[in-house]
Amino acid sequence: MRTRLRSLSSGGQVVGTTVVLLVASALLCAQFKVDVLLINVVATVVDGRSRTVSNLSIDDFILEEDGQPQTISFLTPSADPPISIGVVLDVSGSMRSKILTAQRALERFLELVHEDDEVFLMTFTTLPLRLVDFTSDHKQLSHALWAGVNVGGGTALYDSLFQGLQWVKQGRYEKKAILLVTDGEDNKSVTRPDKAFQLIREADMLVYSVGIRGTPGFDLGTNATASLNSTTVDMEVLKRFGAASGGRAWEIAEATFGKKLDEVLATLARELRSQYSIGYYPKHPLKDGKWHSIQVRTKNPDYVVRARDGYQGGPPDVAASATVTRYAGRPLGDVLQELKAAGLNLVWSSKNVPPTLKVVTEPKAGPPRKILDAILDPNGLRVQSGPGGTLLVVLR
Repeated sequence: MRTRLRSLSSGGQVVGTTVVLLVASALLCAQFKVDVLLINVVATVVDGRSRTVSNLSIDDFILEEDGQPQTISFLTPSADPPISIGVVLDVSGSMRSKILTAQRALERFLELVHEDDEVFLMTFTTLPLRLVDFTSDHKQLSHALWAGVNVGGGTALYDSLFQGLQWVKQGRYEKKAILLVTDGEDNKSVTRPDKAFQLIREADMLVYSVGIRGTPGFDLGTNATASLNSTTVDMEVLKRFGAASGGRAWEIAEATFGKKLDEVLATLARELRSQYSIGYYPKHPLKDGKWHSIQVRTKNPDYVVRARDGYQGGPPDVAASATVTRYAGRPLGDVLQELKAAGLNLVWSSKNVPPTLKVVTEPKAGPPRKILDAILDPNGLRVQSGPGGTLLVVLR
């Protein structure tokens, strides 16, 4: 993914698989200055031929928040340090006829990873499972990719994507990425699509998506006839991932898989080496709890800028909102996601926590773990220890 990455050879085919690359920079973090939020935005600039543009200065950019011009405080090009990468593989039942091609695509990707990078491997169905923690050992990752995969079950894509975002934050390097391989058919997530996009924005992740469209009746390693759904990709979702984060989305046809994938990876490598980190101080309080849109462009109309489309302001002070109900009456799944963001490594299924389930009573103020017990108990739920330090939400 950088100049040191080895080149790919043409060839290879993948059917009905979506590859989503979510690339994060630690420069996209919130900092404080006299109770004002310093917003950092990673921007990619390309010309009319989709070539990255370098050597721009602050004077070349225009940045607006909520339609109002902002003063850019600093601008620096993105460096090229090692990367912490999370590889997330969908092994649900809908991937059965595609799993071999998905594994081969991931094997090709792992060959590109530099020896200084660290990678974890995670699979998911209705629940996520981390097969290999962060490592630079390609052989260990490859072995787990081929020997540790069991296909079957539903697809909790949005839930697992959120978990992958949380796990990649544990990486030791400032620049972070996720490679998600899936057919894109979510049927088990408690997390709603709009909530998933919000979580991506809050995670400050650049999302690069590649939707791979297959050919009916063909798949490597199987004689099964592909269904119509295996030939299509939900590019609208992938494009929304890009719009929410500042990344982009591609669709690759099975017939041109090898050559096209090489072109996409080469483009990603160029962009990751040619980004800008732009910092500015908004003119509103840090904790206003509001959504703020961001638009970045250059004074040269021939250039196109991609950057995340906004951010959510921090919650208002507790003292100012002490009388407002925080949990009761809200969807339990949404509250569990917030508790995950607060540090609890929670895992649950839509069977135990359906979207219609609400928080019954308002818990007393306390640490997240006590709040969790208080909101689960009235609904006949509890937590138990799970693999990898997870907390599983189960029936009492």
